[in-house]
Amino acid sequence: MIAYSADSGTLFGDISHWPAGHHQKGDLREVYSWDYGTRLGAIPQPTYTYNVVGNTNEHQLTIGETTFGGLEILDGTNGKAVCDETYGCIDYGSLIWITLQRTKSAREAIQEMDHLMQTYGYASTGESFAIADPHEVWLMEVIGKGNISQGAVWVATRIPDGHVSSTANQARTRTFARGDPDNVLYSEDVVDFARSISAYSGSDEEFSFSDVYNPVDFFGARFCEARVFSFFVAVAAPSEHVEQYLSYAKGYNLTNRMPLYMKVGKKLSVNDTMWHMRNHYEGTWLDPRNDVGAEAWQSPMRLGEGLMWKLGSQSYVNERVIGTQYAGWNIVGVQRPNKRYSVLWFGADDSTFSLHAPIYGATSRIPPAWDGADCMGRTACREKHHLVGTIKDFDFGSMHWVTNMIANYAYSRYDQVAPAVKSKLAELEGDLFAQVEAMDQKLEAHPQLRRSQLDCEAAKQATEFSFNTAKRLHEVWLKFYGELFATFVDGYKMTADPDDLFSGVRKVTPHWSETWKGTVANATGTHYMVPGTGGQCVDADGRIVPCPVEAQPRAVVGGQVPLANVPRSSNKAFRGLGLEEVEQQAALAQTAHARAAAEAAGSLPSPREEARTAHGLEATVSAVPKAAQQHRRQRPSPLVPASQLLAESEEDGLVDKVESSFLQESLVKESILHEAPAEL
Repeated sequence: MIAYSADSGTLFGDISHWPAGHHQKGDLREVYSWDYGTRLGAIPQPTYTYNVVGNTNEHQLTIGETTFGGLEILDGTNGKAVCDETYGCIDYGSLIWITLQRTKSAREAIQEMDHLMQTYGYASTGESFAIADPHEVWLMEVIGKGNISQGAVWVATRIPDGHVSSTANQARTRTFARGDPDNVLYSEDVVDFARSISAYSGSDEEFSFSDVYNPVDFFGARFCEARVFSFFVAVAAPSEHVEQYLSYAKGYNLTNRMPLYMKVGKKLSVNDTMWHMRNHYEGTWLDPRNDVGAEAWQSPMRLGEGLMWKLGSQSYVNERVIGTQYAGWNIVGVQRPNKRYSVLWFGADDSTFSLHAPIYGATSRIPPAWDGADCMGRTACREKHHLVGTIKDFDFGSMHWVTNMIANYAYSRYDQVAPAVKSKLAELEGDLFAQVEAMDQKLEAHPQLRRSQLDCEAAKQATEFSFNTAKRLHEVWLKFYGELFATFVDGYKMTADPDDLFSGVRKVTPHWSETWKGTVANATGTHYMVPGTGGQCVDADGRIVPCPVEAQPRAVVGGQVPLANVPRSSNKAFRGLGLEEVEQQAALAQTAHARAAAEAAGSLPSPREEARTAHGLEATVSAVPKAAQQHRRQRPSPLVPASQLLAESEEDGLVDKVESSFLQESLVKESILHEAPAEL
């Protein structure tokens, strides 16, 4: 099994495919750069090529990749590589899909990739390829020879059964065994070439591919190996003691490198693997959800700033989590020795919020919402084939854009919206696992047919299942976006409320965490503070001061304290805005303050009077004495009176007549006195 995320903000989330076919002598296959879209050449076709859909083929061979760059002098991009004079070069992207068209097994793939690179030249930088068939998984690390000579050098390592490996844009193969072709393969000149360019002078046995061709630095550890560390933390057996490598993942101790692979604590399912691709370093030192950068909604994403930023001359990083917004598409490719075909679980955009469609390796037809033809995401090619949407042209009919809408909505209020999306993913993908299991049985259910007939019928059924399922998932995901948007629109969370005869719903304000409230309060001082709450007041210069106890008490009539405001929360124009708690605190503060003033003047109500009022047994309405009115004008009010709000708003032209009428509904005479809270 291979999981892979194609990280790039300019990649389009579609499924490229190449049908099986016979070819005549002299037929050529066009080759384009996956990174730059430039034409690299055209190489001769073999007699027959296999069906390829996404990153798998009809024989279950599956290939993924990750670019590590490496030594600058070996960069073969943008015309720097030495290429075949007749047929041109191939790059890492075309290398994957050409190999899938020509080979059946992982070992065949490794040899074919070597042949293609040496024959035509390699127009890329350093690359790690994950290569799997139903029986083996290999990690092949490659770097071209730049403009020095034609070809590439490489080492391929078989990952032992019961173990996992991971790579994330940093070469990880170090020293390797020789004379063990069952487990390690390599180009003959992998060490000698390093010596020839003065990159290495030691013995063959001490040669480390990564340390020579892609030496790790802070960025390689923090941006790349930290991803591997987080995955290992989640899946490795306790005996691996993954925690010992934290200093390396931080980028602080570059000599404390992790092994190429680790033993797993338990067997991983397809579902497990999908969720590991949604990893954001949760629960580790690297977890980005709990600092100020996570903002109010505890987001692991850092939108708008990239992976690095500066303040003055000091540089800082944002964590590069596994499930990232910088992604075009992702896969979990499953090779199954007891089944007819592999299944490519393909998801567009960020793996965190991708709904994965199960695509059988024999699939020869893709629905329009997912279709990438043979374009590898290139915009000009998509436009030529009249496909739905491009990276620059939005279209609701494209799964790429629908998934982006859901993901970006989740980014905006992560801790509220993301759980709803993940819950829906678990529901839908759980159903899909059962559907694939049922379809597998159908694909083997024609014993009366000859082998060739069975193969043809099975491929047809696999195609129809994959096509129809993917088509339906696009429709489901688009509908879900509408439901999600309506549920969380305007910062609320909407829930059904059959007792509300007006709308049938309840709009709930989720509120910020105490941590974020403290962050805002500490950063803004008195700017947003309501004077009189929390025992603090504000002077004319905006400085926090203790609330004074005035010599002249506010009027206490019949055991009640007059407040200066009509509650905003009683007005439907303010309903659901979270004012209730603030108003209650303000009322408590005002009442306590007035009682203190009354006590100083010796005019407290009797306990009997106070008790009757506190329990709502007495309602007193009286005009506020002039002394109390003067007192109110002198003391800062925590809330603006509704009448003052209306007058000022109309004067400033901030409300129209309709809005004004909403405010008028909540206005009452300033003489109404509110009941004192029972606890006072």
